[in-house]
Amino acid sequence: MAKSPDKRDLLTTNAAAKIVGVSPRTLENYRIRGGGPPWRKINGYFVRYVLGDLLAWVEVSKKTSTSDSKEDALVELVVSVRPLVIDWRGLKQLGWPNSRAHTWRMMAAGKFPKAHKLGDHFNAHPVWRVAEILAYFEAHGLAVMEDWLSP
Repeated sequence: MAKSPDKRDLLTTNAAAKIVGVSPRTLENYRIRGGGPPWRKINGYFVRYVLGDLLAWVEVSKKTSTSDSKEDALVELVVSVRPLVIDWRGLKQLGWPNSRAHTWRMMAAGKFPKAHKLGDHFNAHPVWRVAEILAYFEAHGLAVMEDWLSP
């Protein structure tokens, strides 16, 4: 049985649009016409997207040329399971040794990759792009935990 999404993984249309890189209106059009990422309607009213569904949709939609087929992208998605973004827990699983406060100070000073908020609220869930974090770890000689993708 599939694990139900954590409520922190449920995103509004605006937050989902920021992650995918389209306007909220584009996501609304996808919901009407189809072809967009999977979404859920909560209590018959609230539209929410699951972070994992968005990231999977972005990966499946990836093309390297105009002749690429969806089947090729799907095979690539099954082979590559590395996430595009990680949250604080994922950062710690990678082997990040510093506290949250120190990490935020480093970001403010421009010494660590900037976190991206998943919403407009001050306390919105921060995430980092995995590629930026792995590049930072490599540039600063930090070891990445081998099992960082395990639950």
